[in-house]
Amino acid sequence: MNLLQQNLDRYLNDDIFLHQLGEHEICVLSDFLRNKDGIETFWQKYYGGAVPRVVLCGINPGRHGARNTGIPFLDFQSLSQLIPGIDRQDNERTAGFFFQVVRQFGVEAFFHSFYVTNVASVGFIRGGKNLNYYELPASMQEVVKRNFLQEMEIVQPTHVISLGKVVQQTVRKLLPASVDCSMRLPHPSWITTYRGKEMDGWVARYLAVLEKFRQ
Repeated sequence: MNLLQQNLDRYLNDDIFLHQLGEHEICVLSDFLRNKDGIETFWQKYYGGAVPRVVLCGINPGRHGARNTGIPFLDFQSLSQLIPGIDRQDNERTAGFFFQVVRQFGVEAFFHSFYVTNVASVGFIRGGKNLNYYELPASMQEVVKRNFLQEMEIVQPTHVISLGKVVQQTVRKLLPASVDCSMRLPHPSWITTYRGKEMDGWVARYLAVLEKFRQ
């Protein structure tokens, strides 16, 4: 089983965690279960060899992108351009921005250079609204942090580039000082929500930072 699927399964196989979520009327976004073949195909094509040790880290999947694909920051429209056999064209603004960055960097080079993940591999919803990992009750946040640390123990990152201030605060607390967590970029959701007219400029800013780590 590939690392992406392992990360997702940690949550779905944790009955205690799921029960605690249910007590707070919180649900895990698990639509990605219908894309297991796509997750495996993506992994084998882009990460089947060595996993890059420079990590791009976001918050958690939202309701319209990685919730469905199971692959961080990719919607089906983007994924259909990366692997065969995808006949859905669901799209989401955040994923659209992220894919612009990937495409301009060069798809093969991007995934050879960066391992893309989120602090929480699954998304959460309550009352029809997206809930971020840092809004969960404290005991559930501890589960998220534990799962993230298990993932990082496998990746053994040298650098973590945080996508958002809260993410950077989290990874700095969790990871040892030997991991460089000093770099941060605005989260794509913030860019698409508040700086939509400046998208090309923000793509260029992303690329200026990422280019330093091209492999």
